[in-house]
Amino acid sequence: MSAAAPTRPSAIVSYSHAETGWTPAQAAERLDQVHRLVYALRTVGAIDADADIFHPNEDWTRWGPARVAASDFVLVVASPAWRDAWIGDGDPTRNKGVRAEADVVRSIEQAGRPQFQKRVRLIMLPGSSDADIPVGMHGITRHYVSGFEQSELEELLRDLTDQPKFLKPALGEVPVFPAAMTTHTPDVARLETGTDGVTPPQPVAVTPVSDPAGRAERVEQLKAQLEALPQPLPGEGPHLPWYRLRQQIESRLWNELREETAPSSNLGSTSTGPEPSVEWTPASNVQVAWAESLGREVGYGASAVVVHLIPVPPAAITQRLLSSLDDIGPRIVRERRLVDDSAGLTRASSGEDIFIESQPTQRVGGVSRGRFLALRISRSGQTSVWYTLPRDSMGSVLDEHHLRHDIQAALGLGAGIIEATHGTAVARVAVAAELVNTTSLTGGTVDELGTRTQATMPGAFRSPPRIDPDESVGVRDLNGPGSWTVAGVVAQLLIRAWSA
Repeated sequence: MSAAAPTRPSAIVSYSHAETGWTPAQAAERLDQVHRLVYALRTVGAIDADADIFHPNEDWTRWGPARVAASDFVLVVASPAWRDAWIGDGDPTRNKGVRAEADVVRSIEQAGRPQFQKRVRLIMLPGSSDADIPVGMHGITRHYVSGFEQSELEELLRDLTDQPKFLKPALGEVPVFPAAMTTHTPDVARLETGTDGVTPPQPVAVTPVSDPAGRAERVEQLKAQLEALPQPLPGEGPHLPWYRLRQQIESRLWNELREETAPSSNLGSTSTGPEPSVEWTPASNVQVAWAESLGREVGYGASAVVVHLIPVPPAAITQRLLSSLDDIGPRIVRERRLVDDSAGLTRASSGEDIFIESQPTQRVGGVSRGRFLALRISRSGQTSVWYTLPRDSMGSVLDEHHLRHDIQAALGLGAGIIEATHGTAVARVAVAAELVNTTSLTGGTVDELGTRTQATMPGAFRSPPRIDPDESVGVRDLNGPGSWTVAGVVAQLLIRAWSA
């Protein structure tokens, strides 16, 4: 389904030239802001924007109201003087043009609230505050404009040109579920009481863990239990009971799978036995592009772990294939549930690499549990994944268990990208990792976030802790139980390098 071509609407910027008590310099700054806004809307956004400053010889008390009535959109710059004009307050001999425009905007409101909300927008320029919003206009869409580049005006331009960032998909098929059999179901009740002449089922002894005959059934049961639990989303972690239950089930599942592939002499081992084995092979002369060499600020200064996967031997990506990843990359990120379904993903391409970043989220109650941050795919074949670390107002925390989970997710994503680009042509990858922005990185655990009163920062002002890509592992290991083992090794080495 193709989207309709963006429209080129008209818009009038309604604003007050000066506020009570302003100096000439402050008034000049307001005019400069409006001039830059209109200029950017016209040149960057293709909006037919206008303002009175471009019509110095007009009677503004007539020109402004006429344009307000005729334009598709009225962009009201929130300010005390415009608010007073709207409510009929203040000196009636001042700001006559604004008062005339406000009266026409009031007429739009009187014509019906839907039309009012459709045509009027509040523009919050630097210096505007929510206190400047007139009574009755709090339900109007507002846009906070901090600059006049396309990226800073994107939300406003999307709104004016009817280009929503997220498109609602069509409805799928209604799923059909079988009815559950419970003790209240008549057939089950008769079985339990034996009233239908059938002998009730007898309790079955639990099969020992070391018995391979029942392992397949246990594996399927554990997989079913995992599917019944929610998939972790950004900000969700061990503080949630179901998350901890999911970790326990995953651990039991990995133990079962390990037992399934272990030699017969190890069939009697328990859950405290070794983790899934991974074949580490020495790798020499592997070139890695560390985060600081990319010339790009990722993470907005937050502490993060970065995992780099480099094909061994080297395997470059063609320009054509790299271009196709512009769509494939975000799809893989969403399929792996690394971001919420409604979360925004931005893409940027330089011709030599593709960056896919998730939009920053605000911390709730001063605490952030850490999340997927960015994915970089380079023509050299290197794939890099960023995860922010959990943090509160005292800084980020390096929790080994949480770090291991994030690294495991990063390894799986990187392996998925490499399989999508190279198929089976790349069987092994060298693993490198680093911690970035460690100035405010502290020791501690996720459970302490939000309650700490002090913290130590042993890594402040040091070089980024790194793990060199001097060993390789199988790509298939990173998409299976072996990823937990690899993630554990990487997490321990990073913590050791940071605290050294």
